[in-house]
Amino acid sequence: MENLPIEIKRLFVGIEDTPTFLMWVFPKGMLFDFKKASKFVNEIRYVNKIKKESIDVSGETFILSDILDLVKTDGMVSIVLALIAVIAILLIDFRKVKTAILVLCPLLVGFLYLFAIMEIFIIKVNFLNMVMFL
Repeated sequence: MENLPIEIKRLFVGIEDTPTFLMWVFPKGMLFDFKKASKFVNEIRYVNKIKKESIDVSGETFILSDILDLVKTDGMVSIVLALIAVIAILLIDFRKVKTAILVLCPLLVGFLYLFAIMEIFIIKVNFLNMVMFL
């Protein structure tokens, strides 16, 4: 450690007299697959749990994994709330249930077509699709 140039040492060691270090962990292979990314994140977090000291972890993979977990747990709730908000706005705007339902029909038919096409071409719902739905 003493032999490292200050420019390199500064990247990995914290402020003087503070025992903090930065470590880069590179996964084997690319983590575009959610299952692989989730497994990698869980392994790193497991190491953090068994250590007596807390280790702060960060990175694209951790952020992506957390976002995908949120989408998986709260995505359907968000879609339902967005649909309720659209219906409420239509009811406020048109003041008639029949008119609001007529205006809402193309949206619902469009979603039915979208899901049918996704099923035909075997396109799975992923994070980007979910963002576009909202």
